[in-house]
Amino acid sequence: MHQLKFLYEQKIHFQEPVVNHHFAYRCVPKSEPRQEITDLNVKISPCDYWAFGQDGFGSRTIYGTMNNQHQQFYILVSGIAKTDWRIYDGDDHYNHLFLTQTPLTIPGISMKNYLDHIAPYIQKKPKAYGKACEIMDRIYNYFTYTKGVTGIYTTAEQAVSLKKGVCQDYAHVMIGMCRQLGIPARYVSGAMIGEGFSHAWVEIFSDGKWYGFDPTNHLLVDDLYIVFARGRDSADCIINKGIYLGRCHEAQEIKVLVEEIK
Repeated sequence: MHQLKFLYEQKIHFQEPVVNHHFAYRCVPKSEPRQEITDLNVKISPCDYWAFGQDGFGSRTIYGTMNNQHQQFYILVSGIAKTDWRIYDGDDHYNHLFLTQTPLTIPGISMKNYLDHIAPYIQKKPKAYGKACEIMDRIYNYFTYTKGVTGIYTTAEQAVSLKKGVCQDYAHVMIGMCRQLGIPARYVSGAMIGEGFSHAWVEIFSDGKWYGFDPTNHLLVDDLYIVFARGRDSADCIINKGIYLGRCHEAQEIKVLVEEIK
């Protein structure tokens, strides 16, 4: 068990004033069996109204509006997370969805060929957990972590063809491969200690429990991770999105911090 201090901070600078700004954020962890959230603090400015909500997968979401003209926007979320990953989630309510490929995870020719290549090694593992371990090992050794070559719309198939990507791509590839083998898999967004930015990983269902895998770092998820949101792929877990009226460019500054409290 660990106690983690966390912070998510975003500043948006608009080139010209904007109006009718509507926003949604999935950067607020909620208490669940594996993490207890305390001392939660949320600051949003400028803002006419905001409230907590919940999306279709149970992820806590902030919804809000700012209708008057503004040229800057700021959100800060901080608190304490007491984490204990020895407690397992056994909820299989959405497993039919986590077995279904999405446009971001569905394998194409490159991905199917690679999966066929490593299939003999995967099939040696008797259970879904062991197969997922093998898949994570293979993805970690196959990929080169590279920023700037993929984007939010890059598919798992495209990432496999490139052999490069970031945490979102690693997660989509692992999810697509697991689903192709009949293993329920879901996308997780959140943060981990020491990274300094948001992170993404995978959870797979085996023997009645969900297990966390971080293919980007070749790690099993433990007490040093904090969950923000879960879904079928990254499109279900977008940390921040919004719309506004105004023709201008925007610049964003984002800071994510996770530190252990001794």
